[in-house]
Amino acid sequence: MLLAREGMHLSTSMVGRILNRLQARGALQLPLQYISTRKRRLAREYGVRNPRDYEVKAPGDLVQLDTLDVRPVAGKIFKHFTARDVVSRWDVLSLRQSATARTASDHLEAILERMPFPVTAIQVDGGSEFMAGFEQSCRTKGVRLFVLPPRSPKLNSCGERAQRTHSEEFYECTSADATVPALSEELRRREPPSSPSPGSTNPAGVAQPASFTGGGVTKVLDEQIVGQTDPLSTSTSPCMI
Repeated sequence: MLLAREGMHLSTSMVGRILNRLQARGALQLPLQYISTRKRRLAREYGVRNPRDYEVKAPGDLVQLDTLDVRPVAGKIFKHFTARDVVSRWDVLSLRQSATARTASDHLEAILERMPFPVTAIQVDGGSEFMAGFEQSCRTKGVRLFVLPPRSPKLNSCGERAQRTHSEEFYECTSADATVPALSEELRRREPPSSPSPGSTNPAGVAQPASFTGGGVTKVLDEQIVGQTDPLSTSTSPCMI
């Protein structure tokens, strides 16, 4: 605009060539830091991208962890944590006042305690709650940590599906008081029992996740949940819990 007023007309490509030459001569320095948060890439202490050759075959090979804002009443916002094993569809759930590295680390403890099989790897998005102390907890406990690329929720599809299920079938229907302790107590009942009898089913007739933790996991899973939206769904009606 300013140059045009002086009678000088430059194309976009010419401006680009001028800037490149100035940078090559050292006459133009790039900014040392960015103000925009979208351009900032914080260095990870432990988390890495999921390797292309990493195979998920058995329960515990990959657990997808995600958070969700819960607004039970106006003016209250809680953080819901869902950890879902992608093979067995086993969920570990918790509700917190906020999502921080400390509360995420507490949920990691719950995952390792309440999942009936060893957890090898956990996959998370780039949220700040999954950095710092959470990464250190994963390192200390020997759990591999995979971090998704920016804006890639589709790569955490099992966890995203679980979040929708618990939103529609629990939070939108529960009569529990709008407090963390009351909701947490009811939420815990949605988890599968820690040691159900072999071949047990829920009221909808769908095999419980614990039934998939033995041999032939993939085959059993395919046979049992055909036509079902979610193996943890407690009924065919979303509000019957």
